[in-house]
Order: sequence, then structure tokens, then C-alpha cells
Amino acid sequence: MIISTQVLKELYVVLTKKLKPPLKEEIAEEVIRNYSKLEVVVLDPSLILEGIGIKRRYKISFWDALIVTAARKANCKILFTEDLSHGMKIDSIEIVNPFL
Repeated sequence: MIISTQVLKELYVVLTKKLKPPLKEEIAEEVIRNYSKLEVVVLDPSLILEGIGIKRRYKISFWDALIVTAARKANCKILFTEDLSHGMKIDSIEIVNPFL
């Protein structure tokens, strides 16, 4: 499994702000610490610029494009997300909604 810095940031916000009730910050930090043990793709400026191109080409949100960019960088074949259309193909990456 591979995760990006973008996903780690979004996960922390969901755990501490959007969950009802939200997790305590210390617990959310531990969750992030555990996920950080996976292979992590760091979004550097060149990947951000690549994400901008993906955003334009596929007409998806910038934030989703950054996640796709990280998946491309890691040579992923499947990207699990509920934010993009299930079955969509972006280059060689298949989008799978794990909640369907």
C-alpha cells in the first residue's frame, strides 16, 4: 500500500474536524503516524505542476489531481477513492470506489 502526503493531510482534517465526534488530536496524530509507516509519496513542486496538468486534462479537482499524481509516481494500477467516478481510467490507473 502507498499513501501520499496529500492523503495524510486530508485524513488528519477528517479525523479531527469532520468526524462526529472528532477524534482527539493525540489519537489522530497516532493514526497519521501509523499510516506514515507505509510507502509515502511526497508531493514536491514538480508533482504539483504535474497535478495541475492532470486537473486540466481530466477536469477533476486540483486536490484529487494531486492524489492521482502521487499514484502515478508510485506506479499504482488501482486508486481507491470515493471522490472520483468508479471505473474511471486516468492513464493506466483504474479508479475504484471502495464504498460501492
